[in-house]
Amino acid sequence: MSNFEKNVRVVVIRGEHCNRHGKVIGETIYGFLNREIPVELDEYGKANIPEGDLDEENLTPDEVRAEIKKVSNQVERVASQLPGEMGKELPNHLRFLGDALMSKDKPKADDEYTYVVKNLKRASENGSVPQDWWETTVRISFDKIHGAVKRLP
Repeated sequence: MSNFEKNVRVVVIRGEHCNRHGKVIGETIYGFLNREIPVELDEYGKANIPEGDLDEENLTPDEVRAEIKKVSNQVERVASQLPGEMGKELPNHLRFLGDALMSKDKPKADDEYTYVVKNLKRASENGSVPQDWWETTVRISFDKIHGAVKRLP
């Protein structure tokens, strides 16, 4: 049985896609001699990766901060397009999320992550920001941040 469940963030540790990151998108494919995991590689498309070539993505605190900074920069760019107070609130909540992750406060990190994602998805769905903004600009960073939140003790 595979340790890689659907939606888990992974990194390819050897082979053709070495050092690329992605997300498990399906069930393990059992072959005669090996098992492969279907993975959507960040910015590289889908591939079936041998299970032994994968490891769970485990970002360092610096990498988590970098992802939050990346998202914060993108949110700042669209802040004026966001409805109501959302343009002012979301940067604060992103900072709260970063603080909670660094202090390993899982309940707070989970709450802040949920709040930010819900509001950004809503802004994308209701047309406050371009429809593809979520998918093309910040989804991968949020997947990485969510992985960090889930791994908190």
